[in-house]
Amino acid sequence: MMGVAKRQPEALVLMNDAALTDGELNEVGLTKIGQIRSAGFGMNSFLWGAAARFAGSC
Repeated sequence: MMGVAKRQPEALVLMNDAALTDGELNEVGLTKIGQIRSAGFGMNSFLWGAAARFAGSC
């Protein structure tokens, strides 16, 4: 994410997707962003801590 932050210094928040897994940590073919979009929501309304970087947080 640091590379993206350097290329887009005007961004206040950067997000990356996260693969969803089962209890054994096997990927189940779904992602957090995919689930949000399939529910009919856009990316402008969502933020989660583990997959985000805030400007000035490094």
